[in-house]
Amino acid sequence: MTTNAKMTINGKDVDTTNHLTVTNPANGEILGTAPDAGMAELDQAIAAARAAFPKWRATPYAERQAIIAKVGEVIGANMEELCRTLTLEQGKPAEQAQFEIGGAAAWAGATAMLELPVSVLEDEPGHR
Repeated sequence: MTTNAKMTINGKDVDTTNHLTVTNPANGEILGTAPDAGMAELDQAIAAARAAFPKWRATPYAERQAIIAKVGEVIGANMEELCRTLTLEQGKPAEQAQFEIGGAAAWAGATAMLELPVSVLEDEPGHR
């Protein structure tokens, strides 16, 4: 199995000229490649994040909570594949990978339930 990963910047796959080899530490098998991002890609990602922020800020708080909760659900729904990938890439025992991925899903779900103080939300357009 070899996978040649790409980055996602501004919702699009972005590749680079240079790549890093991803190796299974348990047996030395090459799993694939990952982009070796440089300053140009970093600048693209920062510009995309800055451009996206006004829309996110204008999104009602409850809707943002729902989006973050969905992130946790998607992580949970893809637990098996994510755990397998984590184990292959890092040599992490399967049980530890399950704990880590399960934790990521749980943290996203818990974060989605957090309430910000009203004083922070008052400055946001469209808050509750």
